[in-house]
Amino acid sequence: MIKYNLYVGNEKMNFSLIGLDDFFALQEIDSFTSRFKSEEEVKDFLVKAKMFNGNKNNKLFIEYSYKYLRKLDPVFEKHKKFIMPIDLEGSYYKIYDTMVNYFEDKDFLKKLYTFCKSHANSNAYLVKNLIAGVELEYGEKSQIVSDICESLMVKYKDGERSYNYKSIRDLGMFMFNYYQLQKATNSELDEEKPLFIPYEGEQMSFLKK
Repeated sequence: MIKYNLYVGNEKMNFSLIGLDDFFALQEIDSFTSRFKSEEEVKDFLVKAKMFNGNKNNKLFIEYSYKYLRKLDPVFEKHKKFIMPIDLEGSYYKIYDTMVNYFEDKDFLKKLYTFCKSHANSNAYLVKNLIAGVELEYGEKSQIVSDICESLMVKYKDGERSYNYKSIRDLGMFMFNYYQLQKATNSELDEEKPLFIPYEGEQMSFLKK
């Protein structure tokens, strides 16, 4: 079983393990950090709890070992749009619904293809076909999304279906990052739109006082 640790550290790798009731499960760590809006809020809490000395240069991160040492960014309140540590089924369907809505977006499909390929997911070739312009009905696209979600976020043991939290987290972070990118892009497009210039002649009747 992989153990996850919540750390506060700096670039020189001087770090301290935060003993949060000795839990080492990723879902438990995320349940804790997702109560806060930001890294600063978490560190403020830890300072008050005397678990952290308050060095502002230190960063919050999750560390675990699988083949080699890896780091994860913490989950905060904003990530609960896609990752809800205490509601895995809700997370699953939120990711599924949003993915279906993005399936007409070629840029999204390219990033999803890279994600699936990096996770050795066999549905990557289906996504690649969509990028190439293969026409599918809505139901077919919905089925592809379902296949991707099932293969990535669900696991079976002794015939029992359950959710794989680490995979939900990975795909949820992917969806959150793309969602944030879209928000930023749309905001920039709105700023580029010309300002409304009112007609300088006689007011239209419904504008008259």
